[in-house]
Amino acid sequence: MHPHASVGSYPQHPRRPGPRRRRRRGHRPVRPGGREACEQYVAQHSPKATDGAVEACYQGQIGNRTSCVSSLVAVGASKDDANSACEASR
Repeated sequence: MHPHASVGSYPQHPRRPGPRRRRRRGHRPVRPGGREACEQYVAQHSPKATDGAVEACYQGQIGNRTSCVSSLVAVGASKDDANSACEASR
């Protein structure tokens, strides 16, 4: 054993200096105007479902398509119209 080595120690390597960047997992930028396009689609194709369109279109905009579609269907939109509106919100 080397006379200057301490028992049980490993050589320490210096860390490289530099900025530490945080990775945001699952982050997807929200496209501006997506929610408005969804709300306009609902207003044109399913006028009786406009009451629940704001929250449903927000859910579609953030990527929760299942919640978007089910919310629009629950307030009276057809499944096809709900799918199309939620697609417009993305």
